[in-house]
Amino acid sequence: METSVLCNVGDLLYGIYKDGVITCQVDEIVTYPTHSVYRCHTTTNSKRTYFNHSFNKSIFYTQEDAKKEINKRKLVSKKRELMKEYEAKLNQELDIKDHFIIK
Repeated sequence: METSVLCNVGDLLYGIYKDGVITCQVDEIVTYPTHSVYRCHTTTNSKRTYFNHSFNKSIFYTQEDAKKEINKRKLVSKKRELMKEYEAKLNQELDIKDHFIIK
């Protein structure tokens, strides 16, 4: 099984860090039989490592896609909070104690 490389050395990628977008430049790509490792430095002078499965999850080809993912994560977090509130109200209404499905 041969691993595909998803970008090239020198490419700019956009990562998610603390609900913000950072720019990463690929310095090195190491290819193994089962995966590739992408070593990058960021505009904040930190080093980051990504794997093939990180693409379109925590590292993106465009800044817009990274911002969309941040927004999506915020919405999912909000949804989870609303579901917790609803579950607490439902437990109270049904007189169920200490039973929670949503974490």
